[in-house]
Amino acid sequence: MTFYPFHKDLRALADSNSFSSGNFGLWYNQLIPNIGQADKDAWCSCDNKNNKDKRSEFYKNIYDKIQKNKNIETLLVKKHCLQMHYMNCMEQQDFHCLTFTGILKSPMITGLGETHPTETSIVLDHTLGIPYIPASGIKGLIRFSHSKQLLFDDNGDFTDKFVEKGSLNETDKDTHIPLFFGGTIKDKIHKITDTLRGSIFFLDAYSVNTPQIKADIINPHYSDYYGDKNKPPGDYQDPLPVKFLTIAPGAQFVFRFMLDSKSAKHKVQLSTAVKNALEQEGFGAKTATGYGRFKISEGIPAILETHFNKYFGDQLTDKAKKEREINKFIERVNKLEKADISIVASGMVESLFAEWRNFKNDDDKKFMADHIGIANAFEAKIKKEKRGGFTKYYEIICKIIGNQPKGEPKPISPPISEKQLNSKIIGKLQNIIKRGFCLKKEKKKILKKHKKNYPDLCSNIKRLPEKISKTL
Repeated sequence: MTFYPFHKDLRALADSNSFSSGNFGLWYNQLIPNIGQADKDAWCSCDNKNNKDKRSEFYKNIYDKIQKNKNIETLLVKKHCLQMHYMNCMEQQDFHCLTFTGILKSPMITGLGETHPTETSIVLDHTLGIPYIPASGIKGLIRFSHSKQLLFDDNGDFTDKFVEKGSLNETDKDTHIPLFFGGTIKDKIHKITDTLRGSIFFLDAYSVNTPQIKADIINPHYSDYYGDKNKPPGDYQDPLPVKFLTIAPGAQFVFRFMLDSKSAKHKVQLSTAVKNALEQEGFGAKTATGYGRFKISEGIPAILETHFNKYFGDQLTDKAKKEREINKFIERVNKLEKADISIVASGMVESLFAEWRNFKNDDDKKFMADHIGIANAFEAKIKKEKRGGFTKYYEIICKIIGNQPKGEPKPISPPISEKQLNSKIIGKLQNIIKRGFCLKKEKKKILKKHKKNYPDLCSNIKRLPEKISKTL
C-alpha cells in the first residue's frame, strides 16, 4: 500500500489525484509517495500505484498536467519583466547589460546529483516549480569557458602565455579572471597583491515558455563493479537502469549579464566566453555525451519585449510614458552615423528625420514633433551647409532649438518668452541626463534652482554619478 509521509489533509488531496495542481516543486521535493520494502526494514519512493520503477514517469505526468496551468505562464512572464526592469535601472547607474537567448538543442540535466528520495533530482525554481538555470552555475561555466580560451591563440593553437608551473595563472591581471569573477591579483614587478570583487553580475536564466521535461535513462552494466561490492566487470552482471528527468530540447532560455564600467570594456571577450560555454561546453551533467548544448543568439525574443513594454507602461504615469518615448527616439538618433542628407537621398538619417517630422500628424506622438531634446540629437548628425546656404533640415532644427544658423546675421530679437525659456531649461537638463554624469557643484546648483519647476528631470539628475570630465 502506498504511504504518503505528510499530513492527513494533504493525503486526501493526493488520493483524489490532485497531484496535477499546485507547485510541481513542492510535489517533487516534499510530497513523495513511499512503499515498504519486504526484504529491508525501510521505505523507498514510488508512484501512486506502488511501483518504484515508474516514479520518474509518474512525476513527468504530474508536470505535464501542471504545465498547462496558465497562471505559471503569467508568473514566468512577470519574472522576465522584473529582471528586465532591474537591468534597465542598472543601466542608469552606468552598467552595461548583455542578453542572450539560447535554444536548447539536446536534453539538459540540472541537479542530477542532489539528494532526493528518487535517487536523482532536478533543479526547480522555488516559487514557480519549473526548471531554471541558477546564476551560480552559469557563472561557474562562463569562468571555465573564459579560462579555457586563455590557453589558445587566435589561430586555435595552444599558448602558454598565462601558464605558470604547469597551470593557468589566474592571478595575472591580463587574464581578466579576477576582474570578471573576483579573485586575487599579484604584480610580480611591484610585488603588490590586491583582491578584487567580481565586476560581472549573473542573473538566473529562465525559459521563455514553461519548458517541457522528459524521462531519460542511464543504464550502467557493471553496477557491482562501480558499487561497494567492487566485483570485476563482466557480462554475468545485470544492467541496473537509473531513470531521471531532463529538460527537453527546444526550450528557449534567456541569459542576462550586467557589466560595470571596468568590465564593459571587455564585453566582446565575455560574449565569446558565453557562446563557447553554452554551444561547445554545454550546461549541466553528462555534457561529455552531448547533453546541455544550446544555439546562442544575442538579444531577446520579440514576445518578451512586447510583454515588458506592457508591464513597464502599466507602471508609468502619462508624463513618464512620454519621457520614455522621447528618450527611446533620442537613443535611436544617437546610434546613427553622421550623414550628408542633401546627397544621400534615402539614408538612415533622412529616414529617421522624416519619421520625426511626421509625428505632427500622429495624435499619439505629437508631443515629440518639435521636441528640443530630439532636435539637439539630430543637430550633431546632419549636414548643415549646402551651396548657397543651409540645408532645410538644419534650418528646421535651428528653428526648434531657437539658434541662428552660423554665417547668418543675427537679427535683433524681442525679449525671450517664458515658453522659450522653459524649452531652453528643459533642453539643458535633458542634455545633462543624456551625458550621464554631473559635477557635484553643478548638481547642487541645478537642484536648488530648478527642483520646484522641473521635479522629474531634477530627480533623474540627482541620481546621476558625480564625475569630472575633460569635456566640460
